[in-house]
Formats: sequence, structure tokens, C-alpha cells
Amino acid sequence: MIDQPSCVRLELENRPENVSVVRAALAGVAEAAGFDEELTTDLKTAVSEACNNVVIHAYEGQPGPMRVVVSVPGDRIDVVVRDSGTGIRRLSSGADHMGLGLALISALADQAEFNSPSGGGTEVRMRFRRADTDTDAAFPADEEWSERPMDLADDDVVMWCEPVPLVRYLVGRVARAAAASSHFTMIGASDLYAINDAMAGLAEVAADGHLVVGISSSAHRLTLEAGPFAPLDGEEPTPALNRTPDRTEVNARRAALAELVDELSSDGGSLRLLVRDRGRPSQD
Repeated sequence: MIDQPSCVRLELENRPENVSVVRAALAGVAEAAGFDEELTTDLKTAVSEACNNVVIHAYEGQPGPMRVVVSVPGDRIDVVVRDSGTGIRRLSSGADHMGLGLALISALADQAEFNSPSGGGTEVRMRFRRADTDTDAAFPADEEWSERPMDLADDDVVMWCEPVPLVRYLVGRVARAAAASSHFTMIGASDLYAINDAMAGLAEVAADGHLVVGISSSAHRLTLEAGPFAPLDGEEPTPALNRTPDRTEVNARRAALAELVDELSSDGGSLRLLVRDRGRPSQD
């Protein structure tokens, strides 16, 4: 368990398969926070409904961004799901699915708000309490979003993790959810468990404060780009790091991660990994 405030921010496209990516991240955050199975189920169900609303209604059949913030400040989880689509008027539609979905969100969350941000779109805010003694506080603000630190495509999954130990609970889950849409075999997906542990081990000695992970997928392959990390010998220093990591330990953990992936490259504070599905038949 992580006994300090934590936050995960997801930026992804409004594709149906990305709802499972969000659910995977929620499961990781809930485990890290020590939330029980019942509360975790309510969390995933309600947030899935909010995300489905973005997928089905926000952009009227066109692709568009979906942003999810999951924060754990104490004995609760706060979630914000936001789109930049047609706005709150779609939420008041008579469509059966939307009406049932919003009612379900309101029933499962301890607190729910449906807003129209000044910049357009719709924002659904949900709060799930573990303890009755939890005090009210403001939801995370949209202004907390920052620019992407890496050159990632619009259809990539981009995940901000803070603090760094949260990476151990998230990268493998989110990568496996993304791999499912890339038709990974069970053998290939199982490799992501070891890659998750190796990346988390590296982050714990070579990252500081937070880590950003971009995940892109195509048929039977995943690309992960993460940073900021401490650079390898000969590379430029990373200004984002506030401490000097043990260089020997960093290099050893990078080498261990390299053994598990098909390609590993680095550029300053960013690390790029290519993972091919080794369970794919050779004739495919």
C-alpha cells in the first residue's frame, strides 16, 4: 500500500477499448490505496459509465480526447472524467442509456457533479469515501493538467503517475489492457508482468516525484515511452530530478529491463521500449 496522497492522470482517445484501460488504472489505484473489493467495484462501474458517455455521445461519432484524473488524498478516491465535446446538453437528452448511466453514477458515488466547463465539453466529478469521517474538499481542478513531456501521438494512452511507487501498480495493468486491443496472446501479455516490475524498480531509483508513461499499440506490439529518468552516462542531465541517483544501481536496473524487451533506447530523461508479442505464431 501507498500511505501518501497519490494521483493518476490519463489522456486517451474516446475509443470503446480505452474504457478497459481506465478500469485497469482504477484497479491499480484502488489496490495501492488499500480499498476493499466492494468499493473498487463501485468505483470501476461508475467511472466506466462516465467514460462510456464520452465514447458514445461526446463527439457524435468522431474521435476526440478523454481525460481522467484519479486522486487519493486520504480515505477517499476522487475521479474527474472530462471531454471537449458537445457539452452538458447531451447529458440531459432523453436517450435511455444516458439516463440510466447518470442515475447509476449518482447511486454508486458518495458525491457526483455534472458540469459544463468554461472551455466547452462535459465534466463528471465523482467521490468515493472509505470512511464516514472523511471531510469534504474541492475536486481536482482541470488546471492541474500539464503539457505532454514527450512527442506522443494523439491516439496514445498517456499516464501521469505520482508518487513514483504508484508505477508498480499501474504500468502492467494499463499495458495489458492496451495489449488486448492489439490482439496480444496470453503468452505475450504475461510478459508484461515482469516488464512492469522491472520498470517500477528502475523508476524507484531513477525517477523523482512523478513519472509519465505513453503507451501506443499496433498489431502484436506495444511501445512504451517513459520519463523523466536519470540519464545514462554521457547524456545530458535531467533538470526534473531533484536528487542524484546511484549510477551503478540505475545502470543495473536499466540492463535488467533491457533483457525483457525487444528494443530499449534512451534520450536524455526519456526511455523508449518496444515489446513484441512472443506468443504470436511465426507464420502470422
